[in-house]
Amino acid sequence: MACWATQPMICSAARVCASSYAAEISGSSAAASGQVFGPVAAVGRRLRTAARINEEMPSSGCCARRRRVEVTGGRTVRRLIDAGAARTTSTRKPGGMVFINSSVGPSFEAVHPTRAAAPGIRFPVYDDLTDRLVKPETDPATGEPDPLTAHVLAVAAGYAYSDGQTVAEMMTRLGMEKCTCLTVTFRNDTMFVAATAHVIQSEDGRVVVVAFRGTEPVNLINWLTDVDTAQQKVRLDEDAPIDVHPGFYRNIRAIRYKLRKALLLALAGKPVDGNLDTPTDRAPMEALYLTGHSLGGAMAALLALLVRRDEEDEASFGGVLSAVYTYGQPMVGSPALAAACDADPRLGGRLFRYVYEGDPIPGMPSRDTGRWGHFGRERQHVTGLGDAGWQQSTSNVGQIRFAGQMAVAFGSLALSQLLVLQRIPVLYRIDDHRPQHYIEKLAPEGAVSEFGDRVYALAPTPALRLRRTIEHWGRRLTSVRPPSRLTNAQPPADQTSSNHRLDQPEERGIEAAQ
Repeated sequence: MACWATQPMICSAARVCASSYAAEISGSSAAASGQVFGPVAAVGRRLRTAARINEEMPSSGCCARRRRVEVTGGRTVRRLIDAGAARTTSTRKPGGMVFINSSVGPSFEAVHPTRAAAPGIRFPVYDDLTDRLVKPETDPATGEPDPLTAHVLAVAAGYAYSDGQTVAEMMTRLGMEKCTCLTVTFRNDTMFVAATAHVIQSEDGRVVVVAFRGTEPVNLINWLTDVDTAQQKVRLDEDAPIDVHPGFYRNIRAIRYKLRKALLLALAGKPVDGNLDTPTDRAPMEALYLTGHSLGGAMAALLALLVRRDEEDEASFGGVLSAVYTYGQPMVGSPALAAACDADPRLGGRLFRYVYEGDPIPGMPSRDTGRWGHFGRERQHVTGLGDAGWQQSTSNVGQIRFAGQMAVAFGSLALSQLLVLQRIPVLYRIDDHRPQHYIEKLAPEGAVSEFGDRVYALAPTPALRLRRTIEHWGRRLTSVRPPSRLTNAQPPADQTSSNHRLDQPEERGIEAAQ
């Protein structure tokens, strides 16, 4: 199996120094009262000793490092970072809720696969990735997704659960060398807000990808956001209010203006992080993509809606917003809102949703919480008796009838791992929601993964085909599906209204929502 070579070997002294850091905390009440236990004091002495060693490190040669000093409130943290291809800076806004991190991806040479491990391997995964995103082979204005873009954005959405430096490195492996990644995080636990977005800008500035982080498995606030499903009426302008998912809306609203500031910098041909140390000779942004998995997909869809409804944002970003790609995205609004968005070709016509097999999240919120609907062009990965692959949906996925069915979906995780139980049909499987399934199934045939290995897709066995077919038809029969769906045909350009009102869907949209 091929592997990527990430960092050259350094001397042992550099490894010792690079693994140590010092934290000085002032105003500690425990220290003032003399309640510092022996082991804690010993650790503190070791950290202070490590800090002195770090400060005395040589500034050149194989041990070269750059020291970053971060000051947050009463706490000063000194860390060592590599002075090589990658750069990371971090700030925290007053109030303790907004965190902004900036990273620059490595060069191709820094992550090039070793010849011994990967002879003749194609690197990066895609040549001229920036050019191919600016002018994709399949124009999203046609209402059809571009396969290369779908795979690239699936990788970005999957690794949005990581930090900014990891996202920048993965985009480098795909073909976007030395990209800038601005990570914006807003957290307010009491209001069920824990939003994170990565703004990825190509080195030449022409392409920007905004990848939203989805629901983290161990993040309680994310889960509380997901289950906050009482529809909320929101007035975005002088038009009538619209019904949206309150948890999703609060999260995108919290970071929307930080993202807007970064995108305006990109439009002006400047780095999205506003860092003066970054070369500023960039072209203005030509292509903007929004993407996300799970909760991140819902936030991407809502941001597209907000841009479309805001006259100023539409004037600024409407011309460069190429498409929105989401994976395992839940529903974000009422059926009337979904129908109105579908009737707008510049919104519903450029949003592409991917649903993998029995992923239960696209069927949420469940019917017992109210009526919800999807908008956009849907692709489902279906394994049938005859073939398997991505198919254009003739009808959007329906709502799961009862919230209690999610307990069965989570319980099915064991069935996906144990060979003796894999043949038991289960309508919804939480294992199908994992982002790696979307990444692997969207990778072009013969292409290597973002790590350089080749994923060999084995033909499904007859037993698996039968089980998947039973599950697929079981979902179609038991879910609450929309009665009809708008056609994928796009109206001529001269019939596209630039001020389409989403609160007043066309007659056929209203009929579909009832």
